[in-house]
Amino acid sequence: MTDSEKQIDQWVQVDVAVPKNQAETAAYLLSEEFGTGVQELSSAVCQDDSLQNNEVCLRIFLKNTSEPACLKDTITRILLPWDEHFSAASIVISTTPDEDWNSNWKAHFKPIKVASRFIIAPSWEPIPDTEGRIVIRIDPGQAFGTGTHATTQMALEAMEKIWTVRQDNGLSLNRILDLGAGTGILGIAAARLMCDASVVCADIDPLAVEACQQNAALNDVRLEVIEGSIDQANGDFDIILANLDKNTFLLLADKITEKIHAGATLILSGILVVQMEQVTNELSKRGLCLTEVIEDREQEWACLTIHSNDH
Repeated sequence: MTDSEKQIDQWVQVDVAVPKNQAETAAYLLSEEFGTGVQELSSAVCQDDSLQNNEVCLRIFLKNTSEPACLKDTITRILLPWDEHFSAASIVISTTPDEDWNSNWKAHFKPIKVASRFIIAPSWEPIPDTEGRIVIRIDPGQAFGTGTHATTQMALEAMEKIWTVRQDNGLSLNRILDLGAGTGILGIAAARLMCDASVVCADIDPLAVEACQQNAALNDVRLEVIEGSIDQANGDFDIILANLDKNTFLLLADKITEKIHAGATLILSGILVVQMEQVTNELSKRGLCLTEVIEDREQEWACLTIHSNDH
């Protein structure tokens, strides 16, 4: 058995101190860079006496393969453009046993209500009263996505609105694509809300594909799960759910547009408010029309609801 095949018995715990008003952005950038979930902790939980009153601690766990100096360089590179005062001194790296990582991570993943119809909950957490909401059970494994990030929650809210409008107007929803599915939260929510629709989940990360398949079984829904991107999703769709960062969206914009037929909807989350003008300009060039914007409470992230001009 090679070293890479051995079970990991230690993880790298990385704590990053960031200003509270930059926490959402920093968490998203870290999750995109390392492909893992990010915990936002108070100073009491983080046990970091150096945290200032205007700071929070972001914690990630990584496989014990990278040198601390390299990790610090990488984190500084991705966060410095958003915080000119950020430095490697804001990063604390340690190792933790595998069993400690699992118990620590699970302790911070609790059920949350999202939009007006959903509860996202870990597979192991009981929910005495669902209040009539749809419960989505998630076991992320090593894939990114527990439903706590604003971009996921806004995408669910936008999807609810589109479903309601189409229901009210007697319009069917036959095919839905969750692009960059991660753990499959959006696709599972679509399958639970729109029971007659065919739902496709696509992600380029094999760990995400595995997590998505497992979570589909956990929620007793049928999904077509694809390891790949928009090219591997055949046909067109009534709704495309795309929780993607700006650069990924712009790279895929032409191909996404080809999958949107007249009257279909693109729900694009993962866009920073300051990036909206550039994104909407690119949409208009492709004959797509922005019809609604949802922003998070800090007015940092935006979720765009987009239709074809032929609608």
